[in-house]
Amino acid sequence: MNVRHLIAALLFILAGVLPAATPVVAVVVNKNLQPLIQDRLDRYCADLTADGYTPVVRAWDLTLTGEKTPADLKAYLASVTGIKGAMFIGDLPVCIFYHAADSWDKTFACDSYFMDLDNAWTDSNADGKYDTRAGTFALRIWVSRIKASNQTLFGLPEYELVNRYLDKNHRFRTGTLRLANQALMWSDTDWKWYGPTYLGGAYGTVTTAREPDVTTDATDWKSRWQTEYETEFFMCHSAETYHQPGGNVGGTEIAAADPKRLFWNCWNCSSGDYQTGNYVAGTRLYTPTNGLLAIATTKTGSMCYNVPTYYTNLGGGKSHGDAFVSWWNLQPSPSASVLSWHYGLDLLGD
Repeated sequence: MNVRHLIAALLFILAGVLPAATPVVAVVVNKNLQPLIQDRLDRYCADLTADGYTPVVRAWDLTLTGEKTPADLKAYLASVTGIKGAMFIGDLPVCIFYHAADSWDKTFACDSYFMDLDNAWTDSNADGKYDTRAGTFALRIWVSRIKASNQTLFGLPEYELVNRYLDKNHRFRTGTLRLANQALMWSDTDWKWYGPTYLGGAYGTVTTAREPDVTTDATDWKSRWQTEYETEFFMCHSAETYHQPGGNVGGTEIAAADPKRLFWNCWNCSSGDYQTGNYVAGTRLYTPTNGLLAIATTKTGSMCYNVPTYYTNLGGGKSHGDAFVSWWNLQPSPSASVLSWHYGLDLLGD
């Protein structure tokens, strides 16, 4: 055996002995918010470490040159070796995208910009809005936001809402916050043909509420809030600050009721537009006891295509972030219709 073969053999043996590098989560936190949440932030990072991640904390100062723009933030993410995902905490740069081919909302906040570290996005007319992108549509990392500065319904300052959220997150990660291992699929009239197969990849028990079995209105939906479901897939028309399940249901009611859900898939147009005060998908995250994560959208649209695959990914052991990236990457060259549905999707919470 020559030296080259010997080295190759040793490397092969060591590959089975040495632990693989742990995936890195970049925790980017608004510099002014950080000292007000430092204790919870330290504990959150300890929880991530216990779950097999390497957290890298970066305080972000929006007043500094090099930290003002979405391009600055994206460049930082791309510089983090081994990055798997990123958690944005507090007010941080927002990518605004103009999608000329969109049949609904052409201008919107677009967090997939930060998840795509491999393709070029361009602001062709220098108006502050990205409008073209090159390459495939594939994402490399997940990005999620904890954004509470404009959640005023609770009468608490931002830092208290973030601390409360991180307390819930800690209880979940340490096993003391659990709800019944079942899911609810609530579909308003326009989507009554959607059924439990959407969530069957992750849950053995899925309750379906749809016509003609029930009258899917605000009364029915609210009557289910205090029944435990780990996940709810909620389908109805919405605006930024309220849902319309046969009548308007705003964040005030959700904030007061603290529905017994941990994870939401909000098939609700614009409910995840975190630039709007009291954006209703986010309100779920800052209630006292429940609410950890919402998939929502900043525009007209939702998680529309190949949805069962997302839940199969979860059932196979992937995190919500990894499941989202794997689901998204099923269509690296999507049609204009798919883009219209998916471009505004965001992850809220953790």
